[in-house]
Amino acid sequence: MRKSLIILFMVITTELFAGDGNRLTWQVDLLNRHYWRGNVFGNGPAIEPQFAFGHKNFTFNVWASYTFDQSYSDIDLYPVLSLGNFEFTLFDYYNPIPGEENRFFDFSSDGNRHSGEIVVDFASPGFPLELMWATFLYGDGHLLTNEHMYSTYFQAAYPFKFAGTDVELSTALTPWEGYYNDGFGWVHAGLTVSDQIRIDNRTSVPLKFALNFNPAASRAWVIFSIGLGRTNE
Repeated sequence: MRKSLIILFMVITTELFAGDGNRLTWQVDLLNRHYWRGNVFGNGPAIEPQFAFGHKNFTFNVWASYTFDQSYSDIDLYPVLSLGNFEFTLFDYYNPIPGEENRFFDFSSDGNRHSGEIVVDFASPGFPLELMWATFLYGDGHLLTNEHMYSTYFQAAYPFKFAGTDVELSTALTPWEGYYNDGFGWVHAGLTVSDQIRIDNRTSVPLKFALNFNPAASRAWVIFSIGLGRTNE
C-alpha cells in the first residue's frame, strides 16, 4: 500500500502539471532546532530544504530536514488539494534511523521507515481560527502490540497582525493514546512571529521566531529560523 501511494503521487503529479499555468516554489531554512507537534527532534541545528510544484488548486511538495550532527533526518512527500475553505493533504514521512541500514523502498516489517497521514485544514475569511485535523493511516504501530494507533492531532490557530508583522497563537490536543501522548492530552501551545526581507518580487528571506510548549510533558522550547525562498510562475 505504501509503495503504491508513492507511485500514485508521482503519476498524479505528472498528469496534473502538464500544460500552462504552473508554478514552482523553493525554500531552504536554517533552524536552531527542529520542532514538530509538541516535540523537538535531533540534538542540534537543522537545515530544511523544500520545493513545491503547483498547478491551479493542486500542489505536490517535497520537504526534508537534516540535523548537523546527523542525529535526525526526514524526507516528506505530500500532495495538497485545495477546495474552497479546505485543504486536504496526504503525507508520506520517511524517517531513517541513525546508525542502522535504511532503504527508502524497504516496506518490510523490520525495514520500514515510512509512516503516512491524512491532514484536513480549514480556514475562512469570515472565521477567526484556522483549524487542522491530522490522523496517521499507516506506520503508526504500538511499541508493544504493534497495533495501529491512528494517532491524531487537532490544532486551532489564531493568526493576526501586530505592528505589521505576522503573529500566530496556536494550541493543540490529542484525543487518545498514540504517538503524541499516553492518552488524551494538551500537547502543544505556541506563539509564532514571522516576517520576511524582500529581495525582489520573487525572492525573500523568511524569518521566524517561536515559543513552544508541550503542557502534557511540561517542556518548552524557543525556535528560530532564517531562510531563502523563491517563487516562479
